[in-house]
Amino acid sequence: MFFISNFFRVLVVVKVKVPVVAEEKESRTKIIPPLIIIGLILLSSIIGVFYFHSEYNTPDVSNKYNENWFRRNSQASIPRDLLDLLQNLSNSLSQSDLVENNPELNIPEDVFSSIFPNKTVFYVIGRAEPLAWKVSSLTEYIPNSGWRFRPIDLEDYTYAPIRGSYDYVYDVLKIGIVVNTTTKLFLPILLAGQEEILFHDLKVQEIYYPTPPPPSLNVVFDEYKDINSGGGVVEVSSNIGVNMSFEYRVEGISLNESEIASSSGSIYDTRSIALRDEYLSRFITIPRNYMDNHPNVKELADNLYLGPESTVYEQVRRVLTYISISFEMSNETAPSGIDPVGWFVNNGGGSPIYFLYTAALILRYYNIPTRIAVGYIIGDYLPDINMTEFTMSNHLFLWLEVYDGGLGYWVNYNGIPYIFSTETGIPLPKNMLDPTITPIVTVLASQYVYGIPATYINETFRVIGIVPGLTNPDTVSSMIIYDTNISETEPIAVVPFSQSNNSLIAIYNGRYDLIYSDFGLSPDYGIHILKIVIGQFVILKPIALLKRVSISP
Repeated sequence: MFFISNFFRVLVVVKVKVPVVAEEKESRTKIIPPLIIIGLILLSSIIGVFYFHSEYNTPDVSNKYNENWFRRNSQASIPRDLLDLLQNLSNSLSQSDLVENNPELNIPEDVFSSIFPNKTVFYVIGRAEPLAWKVSSLTEYIPNSGWRFRPIDLEDYTYAPIRGSYDYVYDVLKIGIVVNTTTKLFLPILLAGQEEILFHDLKVQEIYYPTPPPPSLNVVFDEYKDINSGGGVVEVSSNIGVNMSFEYRVEGISLNESEIASSSGSIYDTRSIALRDEYLSRFITIPRNYMDNHPNVKELADNLYLGPESTVYEQVRRVLTYISISFEMSNETAPSGIDPVGWFVNNGGGSPIYFLYTAALILRYYNIPTRIAVGYIIGDYLPDINMTEFTMSNHLFLWLEVYDGGLGYWVNYNGIPYIFSTETGIPLPKNMLDPTITPIVTVLASQYVYGIPATYINETFRVIGIVPGLTNPDTVSSMIIYDTNISETEPIAVVPFSQSNNSLIAIYNGRYDLIYSDFGLSPDYGIHILKIVIGQFVILKPIALLKRVSISP
């Protein structure tokens, strides 16, 4: 604008010759056209100056492009502010997988009948890493009831460290222990690998006794290992009833999934070890004639078996992935007196704990030693006292323990889907694996608006679903796609999976003009939410339906 204003400040002086009287008439005729041209130039310059520089006479068009103008001139709705929309969606919609109606983990009360003294708070001194702390194990499956504790089988325990170093070393404080005569206490411990280090340096912190003080007090500790559960047990004897607290030390290791996968032993070798070992043979038994009485469970297990040369890790991954994808999680439980695993398979889903029950039973069917650990996870750090607190109400959890012949020790696996994720905010414990395969869904379109795939009504968009690591299309059957703006109950497409290398893949190519024609509806422009269902997984993805609009003032 600086250049334009200076341009119009330059005045060109035109010199005009005054003719004599004799030439006046002729000259007047000749000079009129140049004057007209000069006048037009000056007039246009004046108009231009006022048009570009006037502060008072500029036309007001601020209300020109309002909602009524759009409706009147283009029959299109004003687009919603995509940035605001994305912010609103961010809390409920992410690019990762979501599961609808994820129920709470409800653990049957009778599961804890044998470890009742552990219904107390315990603390780890300092800030503890996110870990799984085992207390005991469910080691026996009872038909029409579920997994339960086998009566404890104790052997003397002497701490004999073999390993030079551990990933974690913690001092644990148990408080509020009521002792009447003789009490067996199950201790929270960590996964320690081949040596199965449990605990050591146990010492009494405080003893509370009745008033007045007793004339004599005799408290005796005996340390044991429970062969059935693989847990640490302390037997406390007192000549009078007391309330006490004590402290002990534990060591533990973390798990690296890639290392476990590469070192995992074959099913054949692991089975051979278990059949020859009196201790491990306890954990490959299932109820007699169970599979004959529940052919649906047997059929499922047979279909999931990878063969004797496959590794234990591969087989665990296969079982957990199939169950998590193919069965629906709900709050439903088996009716009283009905076998929970048989009911779960027939029903196509149920309570979160049944996912764990079913996986453990199937793995035992393959003669892979398996039990269900009972314990605590994560904990809450309390900076005021510099301790990490664990309570039954907030941190109780169950998971799979699977013996791997190639590793020579038990491995912790999460058997309950969707517990650990960025959506729940609960991190996977560092001494636990979750090898469940998660489907990957991508939506592609010809353009993107603020990162959202966007398509015009007659353009093709694509939805691609991939289940990595699975090769049998019968595992997950189909990818079902709903457009929630059109219908929550009737899908816009059902696409079967096919094998592609080491994965299953399903591809849908769609156009909204054809979709709306099939549903007999008028197009709804704006943000649409696609709901993609792959087995149990429900994945939400946004897509923008655009309308071509011609706009003129």
